[in-house]
Amino acid sequence: MKIFRLFGSLLLTLAALAGQGQVVTTQPSPFRDTAPVTLIFDATKGDAGLKDFTGDVFIYTGVVTESTTGVTWTHVKSPDFSVGDPSSKMTRSATNPNLYTITFTPR
Repeated sequence: MKIFRLFGSLLLTLAALAGQGQVVTTQPSPFRDTAPVTLIFDATKGDAGLKDFTGDVFIYTGVVTESTTGVTWTHVKSPDFSVGDPSSKMTRSATNPNLYTITFTPR
């Protein structure tokens, strides 16, 4: 059973621009790390890899650091990249099935 698809480093794509516009936006913009922020993911933008997807969508969050030994993920919320954390599940819009949101306080 296909329960979900994870996307790596969704938070890191906040500034990513696609030919059709921004894939991820925030409310408010800009936001503070001590106040709730809502991420809005538009599945029709970017490469549209999740456009019309009907399963659950989760975010995978953490801090990516680069060193001489390679790239490391730290402060990761989800226990495993292949297992969706229920608190990281995005909510699909009732009026636009290609729009997903999640609200949390970064700190």
